[in-house]
Amino acid sequence: MRSIILWAATCTVFVVLAVACFGASVSADEKKQLDDFFTPLAEANTQSFKQQSLTDSMLQDFAQLFLVCHEAKSLRNKNRVTVLIPAARVDDVTEKYFGRKVSRHASAEYEVSSCSNDVELFSQVDELIALANDRFEARGTSYYVSGGTKLDRHARPDTWKKKGIQVGTYATFTAVLKPAAEKGQYVIVEYTLSPR
Repeated sequence: MRSIILWAATCTVFVVLAVACFGASVSADEKKQLDDFFTPLAEANTQSFKQQSLTDSMLQDFAQLFLVCHEAKSLRNKNRVTVLIPAARVDDVTEKYFGRKVSRHASAEYEVSSCSNDVELFSQVDELIALANDRFEARGTSYYVSGGTKLDRHARPDTWKKKGIQVGTYATFTAVLKPAAEKGQYVIVEYTLSPR
């Protein structure tokens, strides 16, 4: 009887380790959400960091680009090429992505140039792996395509190839995530970019 219990316990440990090593099953909807979550990091050319090494400058640059490229209609224009971003909006973005605010803003708002669409960058998460302490590791790929190209950013590369769409691989990345206060969301604890 002891040998059966020992065998069952060993099998259970093996299954848990196998899931941890080879990746958790990710639903199609969650994969799309993760793809969209990581795309702004590719757009901002976010470099590798650990949570402690994120500087105010890195946080500000990321948030400003995110807002200019994704929420430009909600921002006030100073002129044809410059938009004004309130510091509070920057903090909203950095809290959503990194779980923290900028420690000190130089001013109450930032003047930022409009978003350029000559080349579009986007990401896909290929794997989500459960780690210890309620953490996850996301592994993915960042791609680039000429601005204005119509394609399904969530499709697989072979689908783009069959349709004759030229998509390049920009980098691969890994990120350690922890659950955010909002259910089903994450914040990024560390990020490793490996350009191709």
